[in-house]
Amino acid sequence: MTQVCPHAQPLVIDPIVGDLAGETAHLVTADPVSPVELLGVPAWAVRSHPLARKLLVDARLVKTIDAWSLWRNGTVTRDWPLKRIRR
Repeated sequence: MTQVCPHAQPLVIDPIVGDLAGETAHLVTADPVSPVELLGVPAWAVRSHPLARKLLVDARLVKTIDAWSLWRNGTVTRDWPLKRIRR
């Protein structure tokens, strides 16, 4: 797996897409896996399709929302605009 600096500052993704060219340029030059922030929630951007596929089949990557600490502690709720998971 690719190593990412744990202290890298996340790119704050603008949901209104005010600077698509700037955000895209930042992500293109960033590490293959880079920290981002989506509407106040920390996340990771993976810019390589093969790497994304490796991550998605890796058993160490938990894929259930119930294991997500921000979901369990109420930081992210059903009302979060980017949540599209149906229960």
